[in-house]
Amino acid sequence: MSTVNLAVLDAALAYIAAHPEQHDQRHWIVRGPDCGTAMCLAGVVAWQAGWAPEWSTGFSDNVNGNAWMDTADVTRDGKIRLVSSLAAELLGIGWRDADRLFAPDNTLADLRRIRDELAERAL
Repeated sequence: MSTVNLAVLDAALAYIAAHPEQHDQRHWIVRGPDCGTAMCLAGVVAWQAGWAPEWSTGFSDNVNGNAWMDTADVTRDGKIRLVSSLAAELLGIGWRDADRLFAPDNTLADLRRIRDELAERAL
């Protein structure tokens, strides 16, 4: 039986649906000159749990003027965690499900489909 925390996943998916301009599944976090900040699903899960990007770990710049994190670290209360590991823990999923959910080519429709599959397994 799965221990997936559907409430956490549903909250993240609801946020992404309400703010599609803030979703970029390819990068844990990206800041563009015009579009603001966008996060992947794992980033949204961590952010909603009170974790923030560890900006001091550095950025890369691409030709479009966007900046994204070189490392996928988040911080809270002086602790630093890898965003994918933290999000998987908060969601109550293992690495196989995390790999599926956090894949860079997932659309919102893909994320919802995977969510439904996880919910079915939990029954």
